[in-house]
Amino acid sequence: MRNFTKVKFWLLLMLMGMMVSSTFAQTAPKLSISPDPLNLGEWPIGGWQEYAYLQLTNTGVGTLTVTASELDDQNGVFTLAPLSLPVTISSLGQPVYVGINFVGTGVAAGTYNATYVASWGANKSVTTADISATAYAAPVGDIVENPYNVTLPYVQAGRSTAFPMRSNYNIPGTLTTGKDVVYKFTLTEDKELDVAITNATMTPKMAIYAAGFNGQGGPTRLNSVFSAGATANNIPLFAGTYYLVLAAEADDAAMTYDISISATQMPAPSCATME
Repeated sequence: MRNFTKVKFWLLLMLMGMMVSSTFAQTAPKLSISPDPLNLGEWPIGGWQEYAYLQLTNTGVGTLTVTASELDDQNGVFTLAPLSLPVTISSLGQPVYVGINFVGTGVAAGTYNATYVASWGANKSVTTADISATAYAAPVGDIVENPYNVTLPYVQAGRSTAFPMRSNYNIPGTLTTGKDVVYKFTLTEDKELDVAITNATMTPKMAIYAAGFNGQGGPTRLNSVFSAGATANNIPLFAGTYYLVLAAEADDAAMTYDISISATQMPAPSCATME
C-alpha cells in the first residue's frame, strides 16, 4: 500500500510538470516558419527569377529575437536575400519575410534541396524549413538569358507559349501571368515601336524592358518601360537594347499567337515659332 501511494505521488508530480510545461509553452514566444516546405517549383538553370519568400512569425506570447538566418545548402545553389539581424518579432507584430532564390549555374537538371535555419531567443532555439527547386535547361525564347534574338521588322505566325516554355515572370496586367516568351532586339537609333499580337487563343499581354532591367535582374511588374495588352502603337524608345516579354493573361496558361514587331523613325520635335 505504501509503495502504491509513492507511485501515485510520482505520477501526480509528472502530471503537474506536464501542465506547467504546457502552460509555459502557451505563454512563451515561439518562432514559426511558413510555408514548410517551400517549393520554388521549376527554375531555369542560370536564369533570374524573383525571390520566393518564407514568413517568420511569432505564434507564442511576448517577443523573440532572431539572431541567425542561414541555409544548410550542400550544393550551394540557393541564396538568401539580405536580412538585417538581429530582428525582433512580437506576437502582435508584422511577420518577417526572408527571400530565397535558386542561383545554380552550370548545374545538372534535377531537384535540389536545402534547409533554412533560424536561431532565436536567449537559449538559441532553432526553427527550420525545407526548401526545394527543380532546375531545368531553358529553351530559346523562355528566359531573358536565352531569348529569341530578332531583327526588326519581325513577323512570326503560329508561335506558341506551350511547353517547353514556362511561366517565369510576373509582368504588368490584370490577371496572373501565364506562360511567357521573351524577344530581344536592338535599336541603333531612337525609334517608335509598334507591336501587334493577333490570332491569340488566350487574352495576351506584353511588357517592354530596357536592358539592365533598372537594376532588378529581370522583368517584374514595376520596372517595365511600357506595358499593354494585344497592341502597342507609336511607343518612343531611345537607341539601345530591349526585351519584349509576352504572356497569356491567365494563370499558367499557354497560347498560340501571331506577332509583328516594327519600328519607325521618331518624328522630329516641332520647332518653336514666334507669332
